[in-house]
Amino acid sequence: MVLAELSPGNRPSGRRGGDRQGSRLKPAGDQLKADLLLISTSVARVAIDFGRPEQRWLERLTRAQAEAYLAEGQFAEGSMAPKIRAIVRYLDRPGRRGLITDPASIGRARRGEGGTEIVLC
Repeated sequence: MVLAELSPGNRPSGRRGGDRQGSRLKPAGDQLKADLLLISTSVARVAIDFGRPEQRWLERLTRAQAEAYLAEGQFAEGSMAPKIRAIVRYLDRPGRRGLITDPASIGRARRGEGGTEIVLC
């Protein structure tokens, strides 16, 4: 397994089998050779209708759902929209998945116990 992480400052790091590698990865998701693109942000999960009474936290999205929510304007341009777009671009091959969560939840999210997972279908 190869893992790519983008930190809150968009400073990518490469890991192979859990060990940090010295190489730098480009943040453009379509150029990564990894099984998982993990983007760390300030919230534990992605939400739609953010800040409204009907706000809903999302555990899992397909690429098509993510694209539809982007088209609806569900994600702010200066916040979640660029993260969602990066993962949508990254999901160009089967077997890849994206994960968005906060730093405190990364371990749980990688085990499927938190964060928002975005998959091809």
